[in-house]
Amino acid sequence: MEISTRAIGLILSLIGGTGAIASVVVLFLIQGSCPIVLEFYHAALIFLMPVFIVILIIGFYLYLKKEEVRIKTIVKATKIEKILTPEERRIIEFLKGKKNVTQADIRKALGMPRSTLSVLLSKMEKRKLIKREKVGKRNYVIPMKGF
Repeated sequence: MEISTRAIGLILSLIGGTGAIASVVVLFLIQGSCPIVLEFYHAALIFLMPVFIVILIIGFYLYLKKEEVRIKTIVKATKIEKILTPEERRIIEFLKGKKNVTQADIRKALGMPRSTLSVLLSKMEKRKLIKREKVGKRNYVIPMKGF
């Protein structure tokens, strides 16, 4: 079972937030007759508060991290053949190292019908493998980072 980065971020955020709040509350609630014990507790809690705040910040970062950044990790972790169909692989191979590629360029180079290519690109876009940008009447196809 694989835990997503968002789930880890959420867990870290909860731990960090709860710990920081608890540290502040305990810091102000500690009453003691022994000044040495009181000083020790205050020193420990003043050290722990920044640690919990750092955990909270890391958790927020992991939770809010964009999907495009994670695609590179996915591609490295698994073989590209496992996540792409043969048609998708042909499209990605065609896009590698090229800029300003239109949907029409792909269709002509790979000899695919318009409707087939459009459906494939829509599926790839939903899986965040590519991004399409419409400029005028042209659809530009951009592979996501990691390809």
